Amino acid sequence: MKIKNLKGFTLLEVLVSLTFVTLISSSIYLMASFLISSTESISNDYLRKLSYKSYIERLKIHNEINNQNNIKIRSFSGDLTFSIRKTNTPNKKIYLLELMPNNSKENSVKSYWRKK
Repeated sequence: MKIKNLKGFTLLEVLVSLTFVTLISSSIYLMASFLISSTESISNDYLRKLSYKSYIERLKIHNEINNQNNIKIRSFSGDLTFSIRKTNTPNKKIYLLELMPNNSKENSVKSYWRKK
């Protein structure tokens, strides 16, 4: 019996390779979409924290800081609303400034301020 010398791939080889490529490409697409969404979330959180810290540091320049509610600022991550609370510390010249976001469940940003 003579064996024919075929040039090319068999149907089984083509089906296996297509199945393999389909599974790999779908998993790569899924991982890429997860990576993009998590990076976007992390960058938005970082920009929001950076805006809060920047605002509280600019506020420290003033001679007098009082409690403030519903402050609205524009940021790269959108409009931010927050409140500032000033509390006393054991040292009478140093105060704790606490910036508390209103709309999100983020932790507050705390900073110490020395009265001039």
